[in-house]
Amino acid sequence: MSDMIHNHINLIDALEAALDKASGPNAQIAARNKLAWELRRSDPERSVSLALQSLAQTETLADDILVADATRAIAFNHSLKGDLSEAVRLATEIKQIYVQHGDHYGEAWALYILGSVSERQSNYEDAFKHYGESLSIQQAIKDRDGEATSLMGIATVHARSGEGEKGLDYYYRSLRLREQLDDVQGQGLSWMGVGIACSQMGDYAAALDAYQKSLKFIKQTSDRRTEGLIYINIGTVHGRLNQDENALRYFSDGKNIFDRSGNKHEAARALLNMGIVHAHLKAYREAIAAFEGSLDVFKATGDRDAQSAIYNCLGDLKTSEKEYDQAKAFYDRALDIRTEIGNKRGQTESYNSLGFLLSAQDRHAEAREHFEKAIELGLRIGMKDLVLISYELISLACEKLGDTAAALSYYKSFHRLKEEIFSEQADRRMKILMVQAGVEKSQKEAELYREKMVSLAEANMMLYEAGQLKTELLSIAAHDLKNPLQSILGFAELIRENLTGAKTATGQAGTDMPVVNMATHITAASQRMLALINDLLSEASLESQSLELRQSPFDLVAMIRNVAEAAAPQAGQKSQTLIFEMPETLIFTGDAERLREVIENLIGNAIKYSPDGKRIWVKIEKRMKDESGTMKKEKEENEFLESSVIRVSVRDEGQGMSAEDLKKVFGKFQRLSARPTGGESSTGLGLSIAKQLTELHGGTLRVESAGVGLGATFIAELPA
Repeated sequence: MSDMIHNHINLIDALEAALDKASGPNAQIAARNKLAWELRRSDPERSVSLALQSLAQTETLADDILVADATRAIAFNHSLKGDLSEAVRLATEIKQIYVQHGDHYGEAWALYILGSVSERQSNYEDAFKHYGESLSIQQAIKDRDGEATSLMGIATVHARSGEGEKGLDYYYRSLRLREQLDDVQGQGLSWMGVGIACSQMGDYAAALDAYQKSLKFIKQTSDRRTEGLIYINIGTVHGRLNQDENALRYFSDGKNIFDRSGNKHEAARALLNMGIVHAHLKAYREAIAAFEGSLDVFKATGDRDAQSAIYNCLGDLKTSEKEYDQAKAFYDRALDIRTEIGNKRGQTESYNSLGFLLSAQDRHAEAREHFEKAIELGLRIGMKDLVLISYELISLACEKLGDTAAALSYYKSFHRLKEEIFSEQADRRMKILMVQAGVEKSQKEAELYREKMVSLAEANMMLYEAGQLKTELLSIAAHDLKNPLQSILGFAELIRENLTGAKTATGQAGTDMPVVNMATHITAASQRMLALINDLLSEASLESQSLELRQSPFDLVAMIRNVAEAAAPQAGQKSQTLIFEMPETLIFTGDAERLREVIENLIGNAIKYSPDGKRIWVKIEKRMKDESGTMKKEKEENEFLESSVIRVSVRDEGQGMSAEDLKKVFGKFQRLSARPTGGESSTGLGLSIAKQLTELHGGTLRVESAGVGLGATFIAELPA
């Protein structure tokens, strides 16, 4: 159990003891109020019960501050459970009392409660105002816990309003304060906020990592509400990744927690998310039941933002069922609410939804008007993800209307914005990883300072180096993936323009060489990008030991020929010749996709590091082990003895390897003396991945080279 949990328990015990010893009504109420406020997150039900006892006891007293302190705990609980109108009423009342009496601590927390309600209602302007005023007071009176909480509130508003990077900065500021306070629950809340910001910026891996950190802290406390929220947030990430079964499982886990605690508002949010997944799975009956059930709760609690989200979901559902009149009615209701509460992101989404609905009815001129509104509003508030959808849909609408110039213009805008978003996401991922590495390092250093253990200092250095390695890996990805993508987008636009405008004298589309050359560039860039992505994903899976082989019988020869055919254009550009020595067919049981990666790496490396005009041999041999452990050629064409192996070799006439190269060729991020002969890029991961995948199949991968300039042979041996 951590020091913070001990401190929290000791504080609760001390407050309980103070309440027992309190003499006189005023002292008893004051002690009870302090205990109720301290329990507001860890035990909200008891917190409210104590506050109600205090209110009952104050009926015979004329002490406004005691009444306000008890009411503050109740108002805080209303905001947590989604009873927003009652939370606003109570917080407004106690704020006036605190201001009259000069109680800055109480005033700051009343402002915080008002900010949280405005945030829930997507009234972001008021939320910023209330949270900002609360933060200023808390900093002035040095309420560090309150300061960290208000920073979290400001961060959440930034994240929800589309300013994910600003939100992330505020979440980390809150986290650093929580660390200084040794606040376990607070650190869990801050990490959950980091996860929300990362998810909204599209970095789902970082989001899941942050949620797991949050869960680790929260499970050390009795804060079941936050635990339920974390499950819902994890489910949301899985939903965005189209992992529907995982999403439903996490949403259900969160809902069960809220049902047990009587938190109807958060249970309804979980139910809403489950409805969205059911709709995606085309389980419309279950989806409608979930939407209607959650809508009743949100109407009762006054959560208009959530109501508008449900109406938009119902509109999507009716659109998919081609019940267009009902769909429009739902979309209009969603738009009306979002306009009234000032939810501009929601308005942008509604305009896109209405435009899509009108396009489905072939009402393209009206659809175009709605997409234009979405673009104008989305650009004004920086909602690039929604504007990207608008550009693509309005381009199609203009094409249907015969306005090809506008269609082309919007299509270009779509690709430019897509490139911009990709570039920003890569930069954000770098920043997120570097900040997380810094936070993790500071956490470990704090632990070392407290415990003064040399062994933990060594472990911290290893953790820091691992963080640096992750940063380097992400840097490679961000740099090497960005440039090929820019090439793809640029050449794709030029091809579209050429194909639109290029006509032969007979009126038929032309096939001039510039277009062909552009297509060749696109193919090459795509192949480089795909290879980089596959390498990074494979390495991550292997590193985490999460990769599972999917083994089944397949034709190894056919697979290798298929890989070679795909690589032939690359070899042709360097006038290289691929020579095959293999039987017509060979059935092998293994993971075909993973072994394809091995062969792609071996053949690709041979092409990459061989000069122009050289030959490359790809050979499959049938061999068996004799008693001495050496190998001898098997005589049968397609059948093997129990001790037999399959030997796949790739030999080239390339640059060869030095003795030093042979020692490190299969290491990660190794740079050998040889360099690609055609300017190709390399992550330094391919051969390391190939070796690990071969060994997962129970085989071996080795390299032979007589020296620099004498070529190399890579040999993979797999058990038959």
